[in-house]
Amino acid sequence: MTILESKNCRKYLKRCYQLDKNTDESLIKILDEWDCVEFVRFSQYSSTAKDTFKIHLEEFFMIHGILHDNILYVIVPPIQKILLENIEGKIRAWQEIKSF
Repeated sequence: MTILESKNCRKYLKRCYQLDKNTDESLIKILDEWDCVEFVRFSQYSSTAKDTFKIHLEEFFMIHGILHDNILYVIVPPIQKILLENIEGKIRAWQEIKSF
């Protein structure tokens, strides 16, 4: 996992990650502890389009990306750095599981 972009401002911390593996439903299950995932199924309308997902818990955090792609965005408030570290840890653990 590589951080491609990192923005720190007064209202949020935003990270863009390039993952070692492509995202799939197993990663979303790990990250979606609060059952608040939203899917947009663009593939229904075009065979070349990819589906997107967003896990959004009001002002606490937002995770979004494209299914079967290796780019993932995480946004958290600056006071939630521990939450960001927790999310990064879950992503790393998922990547290790997917490697086997």
